[in-house]
Amino acid sequence: MAILETKNKVDMESLNALFEYATEGIIVSDKSGLIIKANPSVERLFGYVRNELLGKRIEDLIPRRYSDNHVKHRENYNAHPHARSMGKNMDLYAKRKDDSEFPVEISLSYYKQDDEQFVIAFIIDITERKRQEENIKN
Repeated sequence: MAILETKNKVDMESLNALFEYATEGIIVSDKSGLIIKANPSVERLFGYVRNELLGKRIEDLIPRRYSDNHVKHRENYNAHPHARSMGKNMDLYAKRKDDSEFPVEISLSYYKQDDEQFVIAFIIDITERKRQEENIKN
């Protein structure tokens, strides 16, 4: 029994390390878009301090001009969840705490626990990539 407990502890510590030390931002939300977990990279990207994002809505991180449509997209995703990238052939933007915006790349996945569905968003700031693309165009 001790070996199994040790293995489970190592597995949990490894998963926690993946979440805490990932360079990509990771947000876990419930079906209603309520943020229940956010890693340190997300907090840095969006300008929030530790655990300040918990209890906020995903739409709080989206520029106002997109937030109404996002609610519809979220509801559609929840009705037909699957792992996917967001915004194919579109430019996506996120909103920091100070209301400044930055371009992002987002991938979604989901999982179920105790008959409840959760969404995992992986977020990458692509500001530098966009800058380089503009330099190439010019």
